[in-house]
Amino acid sequence: MQRFFVPLQTSPSPSSQEGETTILKVRFYAEVFRSVIDLPFSFFAGGGKYSVLNTCYSILITQYYQMIQTRIKNLREALGLNKNQLAVKLGIGNEKISRYESGKYKPNSEFYERLLEKFGNVNLSWLISGEGEMFIQKISAPDKNKIRSVPLYAYVYCGSPASQWDNDKVKEYLQLPSLTKYKEAFALIAKGDSMAPYINPYDVLICVDKPDMIKDRTAVVCVFKSVDTIDANAKLIKRNKKEGTVMLYSINTKYEPEVYDEDEILQIYKVVRIIRDVK
Repeated sequence: MQRFFVPLQTSPSPSSQEGETTILKVRFYAEVFRSVIDLPFSFFAGGGKYSVLNTCYSILITQYYQMIQTRIKNLREALGLNKNQLAVKLGIGNEKISRYESGKYKPNSEFYERLLEKFGNVNLSWLISGEGEMFIQKISAPDKNKIRSVPLYAYVYCGSPASQWDNDKVKEYLQLPSLTKYKEAFALIAKGDSMAPYINPYDVLICVDKPDMIKDRTAVVCVFKSVDTIDANAKLIKRNKKEGTVMLYSINTKYEPEVYDEDEILQIYKVVRIIRDVK
């Protein structure tokens, strides 16, 4: 069973620095929690900071999967299929579709893979994050005047931050349609499995510098400030403007979400397209 966040380990007790980070996370998740269902902070009273954080994890996970189960039902209805018909097409038991839509089961990567194999125009980004349209529109032969030459730099890690790409070293130039509306665009190769199946290893991420397009629960490439080098990371984003913090989180449960002060971040790029080779 997949989870969206890793539950907090409550023992052993954290060091002073870890404790400060935990308190920051508590405040962040509590604020998100309160903003979503408008409960007073006294709701958490008596549980301590670990109880608060675990409660917020639980609520956010539940709400995330509630949105997915609603989108699965909407998708099935848009395809004109009942639960049994969809199950037959995907080669799975009828009861699984019912349980996915009711929230009793959490869809795993196999479900998404079968869905894409059978219905290639389903937008996985929409299904997982709600971003974009339900179906990917078919693209006709592109106008040569609208082809964009996009530099492909290097790798970006979806798990832990790693050194940023070198803008002076271009691996190749990709000729891509429908990017002329962006002043500048560049490509990076994803590494790591923390964002699968949304972003798989060796997917090519097309990134742009468009802060106004960055919304919560969408994919970004975040570049961090540091003393010796500049690190970068591909994640999903959740902002808390009131606290001045940014949460970056993965789909893979091995990677716990991280909360950063905005002044720790040098640049955030919006991922506008994911290119995947089909084997």
